[in-house]
Amino acid sequence: MFKKDFKNLKNRVPLRNSEILALRRGIASRFVLSEEESSLLVPSSLLSAKFLTHLELSGTVVFDSEGTPIWFQNGTGRLVHTELVPTVYTLWKRVFLPVFTTPQMVIDKLRDGADLMAPGVISIRPSHFRQLPMEEGELVCIAAYSQDGDQPPVAVGQLGMSTKKIEETGKGKAVLTLHTYGDTLWQKGGKQEPPKEITIVSLSAAVEEPEPQIHAPQTEVNEPTAGLSEGGTSSSNHQLSQAQANPVETLAASDVDDILRNALLYYIHASFESLSFPYSASVLYAEGILPFRPSDVNPSEAVIKNSSFKKLKPFLKSIEKDGILKLKEMGGELNIMAVDEQHPDIQGVKKYRTLVDEDKREAKARAIEESQAANAKVMTIQELYKPIGSTTALFNAVKTSSTSQYSIIQLRDDVLSKYISEHSLTHPIERGYFKIDETLKKVLLKKNESEEFLRRDDGLQRLIGACQPWYEIRQEGRVPELRKGKPSPVSVIIKTRQGKRAVTLVTNFELFFLLADQLSEDLRKLCAAQTSISPVLGKPNLMEVLVQGKQGKAVTDYLLEHGIPKKWIEVDDTTEKKKGK
Repeated sequence: MFKKDFKNLKNRVPLRNSEILALRRGIASRFVLSEEESSLLVPSSLLSAKFLTHLELSGTVVFDSEGTPIWFQNGTGRLVHTELVPTVYTLWKRVFLPVFTTPQMVIDKLRDGADLMAPGVISIRPSHFRQLPMEEGELVCIAAYSQDGDQPPVAVGQLGMSTKKIEETGKGKAVLTLHTYGDTLWQKGGKQEPPKEITIVSLSAAVEEPEPQIHAPQTEVNEPTAGLSEGGTSSSNHQLSQAQANPVETLAASDVDDILRNALLYYIHASFESLSFPYSASVLYAEGILPFRPSDVNPSEAVIKNSSFKKLKPFLKSIEKDGILKLKEMGGELNIMAVDEQHPDIQGVKKYRTLVDEDKREAKARAIEESQAANAKVMTIQELYKPIGSTTALFNAVKTSSTSQYSIIQLRDDVLSKYISEHSLTHPIERGYFKIDETLKKVLLKKNESEEFLRRDDGLQRLIGACQPWYEIRQEGRVPELRKGKPSPVSVIIKTRQGKRAVTLVTNFELFFLLADQLSEDLRKLCAAQTSISPVLGKPNLMEVLVQGKQGKAVTDYLLEHGIPKKWIEVDDTTEKKKGK
């Protein structure tokens, strides 16, 4: 999937704290991970970027604060924990997926874009949460077979057929490869090599961990057998006993039913005004039900699979029967179409401390620490330009890459001046002018222009205008980021609302690694004033932080303390303009 470079990788956008917490809770529930493990695999300060592969496949990559890709999702929809796929970087921290092993020579073919064929499977190691048999489409990882012990995963994929079919036929594609060590996605990180040691997520101490099921070949390792059953373990031995497969639960299924139902009602009661329909059922579960469970329950127990319903759809159907919401399947996905806010069960909800309340408190503490650590580390923003269209001919003429980005000085010295010198185009008398030849005419002149000479500074400005704008932003302790487009300064606007009441509006701060939730909270404390967050009109991906009162100086000082250069802060006090009139 990522064999060749991305056709398009958009700018990285910071995820909101609420989104990160929802993904962390969802991942913990989906893969049965502890709080410590889920925090390691879904850390704070994440960024996402939309991509388009060379095969025209779209999706989203999630990067950590160091610029390492840790998760990805196929499709154009919003990030949903049920669709996320871990990268090898994530699996090198904790191995939590079932592991298929194969000879090293097969691994080399996987890195070239091949899928894992059934004859190449040497063993299947179940994971702590998923035992055999497994069905087509389930996520697994692939590692090299070794008699010396467990090796780090080097590929991630989906089962192309059930493990039962792999065992019975020994033919066909066992695993459809999605991502491998060494591919383009891996290259977007730190290009780390596989670790020598790995940590495999295990069952609880009370449950004996199953041994990997190996159908060792009768010949050498580099000549794998075609089937799973011959020379190996029978399918019955692949499965754990019921006691092994399910750790002891302290909550009864009926208790889990009540917890999830109350969490749903509380979420609707607290968030009804912000809900928009249709609303994906899987998103509702991840962002609504799971975070609104009581803080005193074990998150790994109070999940839908431990309820009497076992799956989300029948659970929501039961809520629909009570007249609380209406459901409809659209495009194969269950959606909530409407909610009866006046239903007695919603109106009678009793408040309690939720998991999301605890997460917010912890997130605030972590954000404050990160904010303090980032202080005084001044950012640098360098504007760059990339040749595009007709301008590439000029770059090719001076044997300079037409796919790289250049500073203004590089455009002047390494491209325009070099071309003028190599082609003897300098005006014989006025050295500040140069002659326009056919190549320069296509790049620097408009269709209706016929100038024979141009000033060098004018030619440079025209060349800049003909190139595609980019910029690079750097700050100590962060991975430099290269982004397409022109950078916009942080906008701080002071205006009056509802008569004489002044407010301060802050926008365009996301470019400078600031998150709306943290900015709002910091300014609330700093200014001792009420704050709020809302999407920027016409730009739903950008947020606006509103602070009550005229807070221009306080906001500016805050931005400077966080390393934003003064030239990238614009303050506009519209209340003073009105007084001047």
